[in-house]
Amino acid sequence: MKRFPSRSVAVVGGLNLDIYAIPDIPPQPRDSTPGRVLLSVGGVGHNIARHLAAMGVETELYTLLGDDSTAAFLKARCAREGVGLSHALQVHGRSCAYVCQHDENGDMLWGLNDMALLDRLTPAHVEDWLPRINRAGLCVADANLPQPALEALVENARVPILLDPVSCFKADRTRSVLAGLEAVKPNEREAAHLSGQSDPARAAEWFLRQGVRRVFISLGAQGVYFADANESGSLSASRLRTPNSTGAGDAMVAGIARGMLEGLSTQDCASLGQQAVISHLIGQGGTLL
Repeated sequence: MKRFPSRSVAVVGGLNLDIYAIPDIPPQPRDSTPGRVLLSVGGVGHNIARHLAAMGVETELYTLLGDDSTAAFLKARCAREGVGLSHALQVHGRSCAYVCQHDENGDMLWGLNDMALLDRLTPAHVEDWLPRINRAGLCVADANLPQPALEALVENARVPILLDPVSCFKADRTRSVLAGLEAVKPNEREAAHLSGQSDPARAAEWFLRQGVRRVFISLGAQGVYFADANESGSLSASRLRTPNSTGAGDAMVAGIARGMLEGLSTQDCASLGQQAVISHLIGQGGTLL
């Protein structure tokens, strides 16, 4: 496979404040419950960029920031993580945020995302970024981008693009750009939603027919299915006991992106994606069985 000339990655996508509410006892409706409130930095684009930076890959995140106090927190955390924000745009409004409440066992009860700021990203913003994005070796995008901005990116970028559809709801934004993608990494539900095929192999065939050059379908505990014009197959996941699998898909995208930068085969990129998932889950407190 082709090795890309630059060793840097441009990530275009979401950056937000994550707020987790974790009770010590079963929460009761309309009552105050003792527990912990944890603040973190999230967003699919950010999470991918963070993993790439931890792998030693020079990474720049292209996104929108608000002009509130949250933006300062996000900037400081990204600086510590090695995620570049030199070209992120700061605009008037609330920075993106995500709030979720867990039960006493750590399972999510509900979540709420406020991504309205990113909805203001326009094709003109993307066009301003393109000269810098095109100097990277690879661009990773997430479908948090509004459809016009996503289309402007895919139509005008001169570097290969790896896309994460994010969710079934947001995956519909990607239909018009599939032919311009080097690679796509949906999970099993997103792949079935877009292709109409519940079988990962048939879903991958559908993506290839749309013009995507490489397909990686994450299958959770079952591993990953990969395909391109010359090879296809599946890799089994390692058996782990983990209290929380949140963020595993973002880690997989980062591993795949690193493999693409190194010019690895589709199967080897999938293998690096699996290794990144294992590292992430162990970091979350998981243990190999």
